[in-house]
This record gives sequence, structure tokens and C-alpha cells, in this order.
Amino acid sequence: MRSNREQYVWTLVALAVSAFILDRLVVGPYIEHRASLVTRRDEAAHDLAEGHRILDQERRLRRTLEHMGDSIKLTPSEVEGQLLHRVQDWKQQAGVASASFQRVRSIDERGFTHMTFQVSGGGPMGAVAMLVYRVETAPIPLRVDDLELTPRGDGNEVQVRLTISTVCRIEGGERSRRADTLVSLSESRP
Repeated sequence: MRSNREQYVWTLVALAVSAFILDRLVVGPYIEHRASLVTRRDEAAHDLAEGHRILDQERRLRRTLEHMGDSIKLTPSEVEGQLLHRVQDWKQQAGVASASFQRVRSIDERGFTHMTFQVSGGGPMGAVAMLVYRVETAPIPLRVDDLELTPRGDGNEVQVRLTISTVCRIEGGERSRRADTLVSLSESRP
């Protein structure tokens, strides 16, 4: 006959073995599976938020392109001519002297032509500041890539060199070719 004490010990051993087996076969795998589900849910939520961010950015960029209107639909030569006339007007209005304007680079990529120009001139600091302001607030899509100011002579005379860029659509839809060219107005042929 077994004593109550032995029976009590065997019951405890059976309970411990059952708890161990239950932990290894049911609880452990459940917790691991739940953790992987939570991780996948968090990754999916992150991917969804990233997708929403990209869609919002696309909407903003489409609105920006619509606001640019016909200026982005011009051909590269039309954009260059338009920009040359505007820069000449801005230089005259600001009072900047000894000015030059030249195209530095033209890159065709993803349906757009990205053109870079160099504008330089000199004059009083206020005139140069007005020119830079006109370029920064232009009604056409322009970006100042580089600005270099060099003091000239005595007083408040400065020499300015601006590198500006703009874009226009490539005729005939989307193409993905890249053409780096160095062109200057003095070298252009009729």
C-alpha cells in the first residue's frame, strides 16, 4: 500500500510532467506564433503607412506639376530662350552689370530634360541680392544649385555666379536616355 505521502508526490510529479509537456507542446508554440503574428502585423502596418506616404507625396507632386502649367511642357530650346529673356530682364531691373548666361549641362531622363545654366555678373550688393531674389521667386520652375559671391574692388561691389537648373518634358513621351552636353550661348549655331 502506498501512503498518502507517496500518492501526493506522484501526483505532484504527474502535474509537473503535464505542465512541462503542456508548455513544450501548446503554450510555447502559441507564444512564438503569436509573436510572429504581431511582428508581421507591425511590418504590414509600417508598409501600409509607407504606401500612404508615397501616395500623398505623389498627389502633392502632381498638384505642383499642374501649377507649373505650360512652363514645364516647353521644349528645351524654348525653356532656354524663356530663361535667357527672364534673366536679362532681372539683371536690368536689378542693375547687375557685365552679365553672362550659358547652359552648362542638359540631361534627359525619365521623360524630362534637366537643364543647368550658369549666370554671372557684378554690381552693388543690393543689385546682386535683387537678382538672386528674382531667381528664387521666379514663376517658372527654377532651382538655385550653387551661389558664389566674390568681393570686387572697394566698397560694396560683388561678383556673383549662380548655377540654376530647370526641367521640361521630353517630346515624344517617356524616354530614359542620358545626354550630358556642354553648351554655351557663344558656341551655339543658328
